[in-house]
Amino acid sequence: MAKNLLPIDALIARYLREGIIDAGISYRQLAAVTGMSINRIGIILRQEPPPATVGETGQLARAIGLTASELLARAEREHSERPVGDAQPDPVSLDDRREQRCERASDETLRAVASQDDGLPDAQDGDDQVNYDHGDPGPDDPFHTA
Repeated sequence: MAKNLLPIDALIARYLREGIIDAGISYRQLAAVTGMSINRIGIILRQEPPPATVGETGQLARAIGLTASELLARAEREHSERPVGDAQPDPVSLDDRREQRCERASDETLRAVASQDDGLPDAQDGDDQVNYDHGDPGPDDPFHTA
């Protein structure tokens, strides 16, 4: 039986998703940088169980210029200020320090990913976003993990 997401898990996933969108990093790029499967990244960012492990949180946070500790501290602060059962993060823009680090990490990530030839055609106009409504990509997918 899968572990359900706790409110703090949902906050962490939302902050990760927010940072990844702000950084303009695709799931394919995240997979290349973190070593995680695209499917697992999607599960985490869609807030589906099981929640991200500490290691997965750290890998994704590092891709957007944060540490797992910083991400968890932000989620804990907000979680402690909310009534029980309310896991919606405040719609506050990210602080300047995080934005600067996110830009640096995004540039480094994009350079690292751009220098790798994955043998796949390059996406046009953001087509490298993956639709996760069609199940597991299967064993022929280069990011598939058994």
